[in-house]
Amino acid sequence: MQIKNKFVIILGAGSSMEYGYPSGLKLQEIIIRRSKPIDRAIKPEHRFIYYKDYSNGALYMHPNENDYYEELKSAFPTKLVDEFSQKLAIIDAPSIDAFISMPINAKFIDICKFTIVQTILSYEKTKLYEERKVSTKKLHHMLFPVNSNTIDFSNLTFISFSFDRSFEHYFLKKIFTLCNGDAEIAYEQFKKIKIYHPYGMVNEAVLPPKKYKTSWFSYGQLKEMVGYKNSHYKSEAELIRDLSCNIDTIYESRESKEHAEIKNEIDNAEAFIFLGFGYHESNLKLLNIKSGHLFGTSFELSKQQHLKLKQLFPNIQLQPYKVSDYMLKHVPFNDI
Repeated sequence: MQIKNKFVIILGAGSSMEYGYPSGLKLQEIIIRRSKPIDRAIKPEHRFIYYKDYSNGALYMHPNENDYYEELKSAFPTKLVDEFSQKLAIIDAPSIDAFISMPINAKFIDICKFTIVQTILSYEKTKLYEERKVSTKKLHHMLFPVNSNTIDFSNLTFISFSFDRSFEHYFLKKIFTLCNGDAEIAYEQFKKIKIYHPYGMVNEAVLPPKKYKTSWFSYGQLKEMVGYKNSHYKSEAELIRDLSCNIDTIYESRESKEHAEIKNEIDNAEAFIFLGFGYHESNLKLLNIKSGHLFGTSFELSKQQHLKLKQLFPNIQLQPYKVSDYMLKHVPFNDI
C-alpha cells in the first residue's frame, strides 16, 4: 500500500500491552510488589512455589523468594530500596512518573529508572512476533508488499512513548523474512523507518552491522548476554544499571537532536493517528500539534478526558477500541 499523505503514528503504552507488556498503572503495581522482600513469616509449606508442567506431568519446585528485590539490593543500598518500596506503595501516585515528579522523591530517580528497565526487560519474549493477536499485524500487511523487499516509508513516521522495543523487534523480524534472511539488507531497509522515542528506550532494537556496544543484546536475550563468557557485565543488575541511563521519566526534560527531528516531522505532517495513547498533558505539550487531521483510540478514556481532548482538538476522530480492534476496523490512511 502506498501512503500518499504524510502521517505520524503516535504509540502509547496501550500499543505495547497487546505485545504482553503492562499498562502504566500495572507497571507501578508490579514494581511495588517486586521491590520488597517475600514475607518470611510464612508457613514452612509455603516457602516453596510448586507448579506442574502439563506437557510431561512433572512437578517443579522453586524457592518462594523475590529475585527482583535481591537484584535491587545488589545495585542499591538496602535501606534505600526498602524506603523506595514503602513510599511507592503508601503515596499511591497515579503512575511511577507522577511518583518520581514529587520533590520529596527526587532521591529515588536512579532506583526508579532501574526498576522500570528491570520490569520491561522481564517482559521481553523472543517469540513475540509470532503472537497471533498483535496490533501491528494489520499495519504490517498494509505496508509491506508481499512480492518485494523494497519498502516505502517516506510518508510515515512513528513516535513511541513506550520504553520497550517490541514494535521495532516485530517489524525487524518481518523485514528480515522479506529480505530472505540477509541481515545487512534487512538492516538497511529497517533504517528507512523513522521511529522516535522521546523519553528513550531500554536498549537499541538492533545493532547495526560492524558496530559494537557492550550493553547491547538481542531482544529477549538478557540472561544469555550476562552469561556469555566474554560479556562486559558480571550480573544482570550491573547491565540494567547502565541501561537505565537510556530513559527519562515524563517530567524530565532532555533536549536532544531527536527532539528537534520529532518537531520537524510533526510540523510537516498532514495527519496523526494516536494508538493506545493516554493523552497526558505533558506528552501533548511535547508533541505540540498545531494543525492536521487527527485520529485515535479512546479505549477506557473517561468522559472528562474525552471532553478535554475535544476542547484541545475539536476535529479529532476518536474510536472507543483497543489498538488491535482499531487497526482491524479503522485505519484512516485513505480518509484525508
